Amino acid sequence: MPLERVGRSDALSKFEFHQRIQHWLEKTDDKVIGPDDIKSPRTGWVHVRDGSNILVLNADTPRDAVDRYLQMVTRFGNDLEWHRAASRQGKMTTVEYGPDRIRCKSFYLYYVSPMEPNPSFLTWRFDTALQFASGLHHSQTRKGGFIPYIAHLMSVCALVIEAGGDEDQAIAALLHDAVEDQGGLPTLATIRQMFGDRVADTVESCSDSMATNPDKKLPWRPRKDKYLEHLRTANADALIVSAADKLHNARAILADYRELGEGLWSRFKAPKKEQLWFYGAIVTTLRQTTAPKALVDELSLVVEELKQLAA
Repeated sequence: MPLERVGRSDALSKFEFHQRIQHWLEKTDDKVIGPDDIKSPRTGWVHVRDGSNILVLNADTPRDAVDRYLQMVTRFGNDLEWHRAASRQGKMTTVEYGPDRIRCKSFYLYYVSPMEPNPSFLTWRFDTALQFASGLHHSQTRKGGFIPYIAHLMSVCALVIEAGGDEDQAIAALLHDAVEDQGGLPTLATIRQMFGDRVADTVESCSDSMATNPDKKLPWRPRKDKYLEHLRTANADALIVSAADKLHNARAILADYRELGEGLWSRFKAPKKEQLWFYGAIVTTLRQTTAPKALVDELSLVVEELKQLAA
């Protein structure tokens, strides 16, 4: 069964592209991504966004090349850098992968032509999600202070977008604490109705509690153990949101620790030792997934600095 064709107007994000070709690799034994009866094997089959440009993967791309490329994704993360490279294919240019600028034999993404000018891929759905999140968390503040909680949600959303996330992932970032902190399963049902299954599934995956009353969550350690276990098999949507969430939380803790010192830990339900364990475990777990490498690397640096200061 050939990989589903994706036209220019529906060009995929990198994350969507990686998910599609991984799914194809797992579900079919076909030797190339396109159909056997295609008239021109060089036909552009799957279009992908790269900033303001469009790239295309040809229908005759072989299975082993797709496999090698996904090994690159595993190595460098879903935010794998693409670089232009000289090509023998006329005016088009191929892509090299990662900081080492490696090329995968027979796997070429061709830059074709710039996208139509478009200041943002975000639509009215994002605007609605921002207003909805602000309303849900209107009376909520960050732990131990007076910062409106929406500041955290917008920060996580910004990290997701900057890491290459698409609109659904950005919306899920805005709503990632809605179920856990603002209503449990009824809130999840509302999110599903308003923004669809993909957003709702991501929010559910990022929540460590479904309790309607946030004061009746399970004990802290069992919730975190369960969350870490789930993270090991989470999909790309949940991974990018979770990594961005934990990065912003860790940055906030580090900044507050510099100002407050050991008094910081009194604002948390779990003691200092447990908090430091959890963030270290998050880094270790995310390293074993396809979470965006840039986010995980930054999280690791912040956590290490926090551990050194708090030692």
